[in-house]
Amino acid sequence: MKPLLLAVAALLLTAAAPAPTPPAAVHSRTFQLTCRATVPVPAADTKTLELWMSVPHSDKNQDVRDLHIEAGAPYTIATDQYGNQMLHLRPAAVPTAPLIVTLTARVTRREHLNLRATDDHAPAETEVQDPNLSRWLAPDRLVPLDFKIRAQAQNVVDQAGAKTDLQKARAIYEHVVSTVTYDKTGQGWGRGDIYYACDARRGNCTDFHAIVIGYCRALGIPARFSIGLPLPAERGRGEIKGYHCWAEFFTKQTGWVPVDASEAAKNPDKRAYFFGAHDENRVEFTRGRDLTLKPQQAGAPLNYFVYPYAEADGQPLEVAHTYLFEDEDKVTGAVSPARGKAAKLLFVYNADGGALNGFKDLLHKAIAPSSYECALCAKTFAFSGMRPEWKQAVAGLPLPAEFLHRDEFRAAYPALAGQALPVAFSADAAGRLTPFISTQEMNELSLADLIAVTQKRANALVEGQ
Repeated sequence: MKPLLLAVAALLLTAAAPAPTPPAAVHSRTFQLTCRATVPVPAADTKTLELWMSVPHSDKNQDVRDLHIEAGAPYTIATDQYGNQMLHLRPAAVPTAPLIVTLTARVTRREHLNLRATDDHAPAETEVQDPNLSRWLAPDRLVPLDFKIRAQAQNVVDQAGAKTDLQKARAIYEHVVSTVTYDKTGQGWGRGDIYYACDARRGNCTDFHAIVIGYCRALGIPARFSIGLPLPAERGRGEIKGYHCWAEFFTKQTGWVPVDASEAAKNPDKRAYFFGAHDENRVEFTRGRDLTLKPQQAGAPLNYFVYPYAEADGQPLEVAHTYLFEDEDKVTGAVSPARGKAAKLLFVYNADGGALNGFKDLLHKAIAPSSYECALCAKTFAFSGMRPEWKQAVAGLPLPAEFLHRDEFRAAYPALAGQALPVAFSADAAGRLTPFISTQEMNELSLADLIAVTQKRANALVEGQ
């Protein structure tokens, strides 16, 4: 009788258990993005001119392919500590005509959903651990975490009766959406100054998210800032006139949760949606504030970095910019003209070639593995050669893969001599490179994760062509 009762109890518990949440359909859009920077002719006695231009990157929520850059001087592309990519150009001679740099790329942006934010039974968000978690708890120059801000944040969550980090973040979001107005009149808005935003109770996306991020951090909840460009929901083509920024916060129970308080304020019917979601109508350029560029600019850290930045003899110089988009599926009914289909994958080691260098690398990995600089080598090679699982994975890719050492890569692509390594690109038949796996990802991914990411992105490249 006892086994029978246990079986019945188990059956009842199973029937009473909530059904697993079905995965939500993720919307996406693919478009051609054109970014153009026009640097004016500086003063006649200028000795040096430098330009930095943000380059959109591939990550979990967007793929950037067919990257093509036209510039009037050699340039490099570097990646900073947050994974942000940036072009740097310093002409050998100061130009006597406006300097124009044009970047085009084919971007697929996916809706970013974290269902766990509003459903305890949904799976938590998963991604490679962010190595900058402590940074997302620290103040920004215009978002101090002083006693006043901490008191304001605590008052918000106390009034809401919030106890857990998720409840506190939700209370902060609801407070900001309810009490701040999207209003770009007058002066002071747009800087992401938390004191301005808290006092004026109006502003744009930077001001909304200064409060969201500042209050979360003040209560010990990591929160990070991202900025890029907004796209109109209607598919088509046109010019993108302004920037857009958004935020994410982190809890152990949910992982990173996307929020967009300013869009929620502008679209009240989407207020619930934008807690736990970023729609696909955007493209991310950079993450973080108070940014130091690569190579480092002479001026102060940038409040945020989305538009081109230039210096003439170390002084900021105004740069004109234009951003255009063209959706693939609604403009011509077919794929927009691309710079070329991916023909191969290119993996670049952070180590020079040659037998002697190879022997030195083996010794270095054996004696001091923690200081060895090439994560790609360390993960994919053993003393006996390329690891079998990596070799098998590469052989099964839908695109051929080529491997270059640091010296070989710099000889073949001198304009990318400053590129952070190790890294991987996709290359079209003309040899034009598009970021495929960033240096940060190379450093953080395990071999199993590296294989999974490589296979997934390679398959996506082929399917998208």
